[in-house]
Amino acid sequence: MKHCLLLLVSFLSLISSGQNQKKVDSLLVELIKTKNDTIEVDVLNKIFKEYY
Repeated sequence: MKHCLLLLVSFLSLISSGQNQKKVDSLLVELIKTKNDTIEVDVLNKIFKEYY
């Protein structure tokens, strides 16, 4: 499941060129490291907000 999420987020990072990339990169690292589902959803929401 985490691999699918990572691929999705990686794809989103490819289609977005002018975004706050450092923030997104740090959130991706946090997403990979987390083991808690609730925190994972929170991080995904933060990533989404950075893109849209």
